[in-house]
Amino acid sequence: MPHACRRAPLALLVASAPLALAGGSTGQEAYLKASDAHVGARFGAALDMDGDTLVVGAQAGIASGDSAAYVFVHDDGSWSEQALLSIPSSQDPFTDWSRVAVDGDTVAVGRASRTLGSGATFWAAGAVHVFRRAGATWTEEAVLIASNAQAGDQFGWALALDGDTLAVSAFGEDSAASGVDGDQSDDTLGDAGAVYVFTRSGSTWTQQAYLKASNPGLFDRFGTSLALDGDTLLVGASEEDSAATGVNGVQADESAGQAGAVYVFTRSGATWSQQAYLKASNTGAEDRFGVSVALQGDVALVGALGEGSAATGVNGDQTSNAAPLSGAAYLFRRVAGAWSQEAYLKASHADPGDGFGFAVALDGPVLAVGAPYEASRATGVDGDPLDNGAPSAGAVSTFVRHGSAWVPARYLKAANTQFDNVFGFAVTCVGSRVVVGAAWEDGHGTGIDPADAQVLQHDDVGAAYVFLEALPHTSYCEGDGSATACPCANAGGAGAGCANSTGAGARLEPTGSASVADDDLHFAGAGLPGGQPALLFAGTQAVAGGAGAMFGDGLRCAGGGVVRFGVAAANASGSATWASVPAARGGWSAGELRRFQAWYRDPHNSPCGAGFNLTQGVELTFLP
Repeated sequence: MPHACRRAPLALLVASAPLALAGGSTGQEAYLKASDAHVGARFGAALDMDGDTLVVGAQAGIASGDSAAYVFVHDDGSWSEQALLSIPSSQDPFTDWSRVAVDGDTVAVGRASRTLGSGATFWAAGAVHVFRRAGATWTEEAVLIASNAQAGDQFGWALALDGDTLAVSAFGEDSAASGVDGDQSDDTLGDAGAVYVFTRSGSTWTQQAYLKASNPGLFDRFGTSLALDGDTLLVGASEEDSAATGVNGVQADESAGQAGAVYVFTRSGATWSQQAYLKASNTGAEDRFGVSVALQGDVALVGALGEGSAATGVNGDQTSNAAPLSGAAYLFRRVAGAWSQEAYLKASHADPGDGFGFAVALDGPVLAVGAPYEASRATGVDGDPLDNGAPSAGAVSTFVRHGSAWVPARYLKAANTQFDNVFGFAVTCVGSRVVVGAAWEDGHGTGIDPADAQVLQHDDVGAAYVFLEALPHTSYCEGDGSATACPCANAGGAGAGCANSTGAGARLEPTGSASVADDDLHFAGAGLPGGQPALLFAGTQAVAGGAGAMFGDGLRCAGGGVVRFGVAAANASGSATWASVPAARGGWSAGELRRFQAWYRDPHNSPCGAGFNLTQGVELTFLP
């Protein structure tokens, strides 16, 4: 199942207020295939990424016939396959794919259907293999099994890894225990589900806790999904039946079969306890809330693939059930230990059966939601979502945070969209990258961006697609006459500052990231008078409420606590570059919003005769 995103080394900039989103076009960076791609592999059924390491789960590797996980690394601008991690699957009673989790140099690979030993005693009991990297070499460090392993428990169904803590679910576990470290031996509640927390000391893993729902129920499948960040763990139970809504509602009313729930656990020292019980704001039977979860800090994202409202976008009408199984996602935020729902997310085109929310991912101000059964024939980015000629081709929608609000960003499709590819079956993201799994994709090429594009229907080879999100930001205070009029009526072109001697006005664009840790934020200016100096500066305030104030031939848009970042001379084509704009220079911390603008000389044929002008303003928020 999909896992939460990791904190990014290359973080995205996001708009700080609900203004126009600019500079955010998304492109496909890579099309990844297994080096031993073959029929039935279902490569891409599971994904997890940390930094520049991506792990892709598959059903089997062709050389060994074992279940497999593939490790890819991004280095110096390109992707390569670093390793194929195999675990025994010869005794599996049915085919299944590997679940994966990665953090730093550790990868966990789960095989929920694995039979332990021989015979039916431990049929599909499940196991998890932990691998560790030294340099570019991976070795197996441990094999983990449940402390109460039984046939059909499917230990390893979902994984979540953070540092030296690994959470493993067994959604088919049958004990009637509730809470933390209860009686594991009472197998009277079929498929109630359980989660096991392991911790590592050196290279030795031990079980730290055995977690159960506070209201265990028959077939609730507690552990359908997992997400872990520090001392907080989310556990999804997609088949839970309570009709409660919101946070910490009444758990005993089981009148909404398979509505689903999410349980929040926190750790103090080595002791775990349940902090919250999350339900949708519009709980409905068979919504399967909790089929996917993602977590970062105090923000939790929950998918509900069966939700049926016809709403679109953010915080639409939840009461309509005119689009059955269209799916939804719910964003929750924790403040001072208390959780509340912050947003209700739908696709821009909520069609019945799309399964939006089957997979979710979250990283800082960016989130992604997979809809693997979406049927549009569109390809690439922001295509037409209404041409439903490719059933179960799949799609992914991204959203970005604008201040305290979330807004739709991009609509992603495979470059080779085809029916039954289930693009969006798995999704993960780190910073500017969103990776999407299409486990039933049929291309027979191997490796990175294969030239061999042979496609045979229903071969279920599988693929993963890497999208690179260009830097979203808010452009404001544009000199197009929409707000404060430019001096002497010299309105500029769309998205730029007031007009100058070049005609349309000058524009400022950010590149790189606003990560305090990386300090690789750059700016480029365009439309400047050639050969003239331009000064980049930043401030804490939007002058005149963001509409700007007349200044020279342009509008002053950024002020308050001004920091200057040096002068760059425009070349003959009117371009200038500020190669490094370090957060440390301004003493800025993660979470702080800043406004940037460039002042420049315009001595010849200046429209108003002032001899200088300004670009439009750019708003962005710094990230860790």
